[in-house]
Amino acid sequence: MRRFPGALTEDAEQFIGNWLNSDRAGEGVPPSASSIFARLKGGGLQGHGAAIELGAGYFFPEHDIADPSAFAIFVASGVRWVHGAAGLFLRYVANAQRYEFGGVGVFVGVVPKSVESIDIQ
Repeated sequence: MRRFPGALTEDAEQFIGNWLNSDRAGEGVPPSASSIFARLKGGGLQGHGAAIELGAGYFFPEHDIADPSAFAIFVASGVRWVHGAAGLFLRYVANAQRYEFGGVGVFVGVVPKSVESIDIQ
């Protein structure tokens, strides 16, 4: 499912809050990129912690993205984790009418059931 930068929805905030609080009953940790990254890092995630906020959650790229608005983020809706799914970011090259690979990352949030296929060259 393709995702673009945008503010978190209420459903995404609730999903992420529930996941963050799953091992901290009653603490009410608010969802933030830094608290999410701390939890992911505790699980072995490598990266710099620079998150891209999307309507359905946060995307943590393996490497920093200089200009996130120039890329589309795709979430692997068929590869679900308890907190979201794997994702990758691609740049659309209009004159070549194709996507170019930009890198991989971790998506934390609500993974939609719809599927969109893409061709990468």
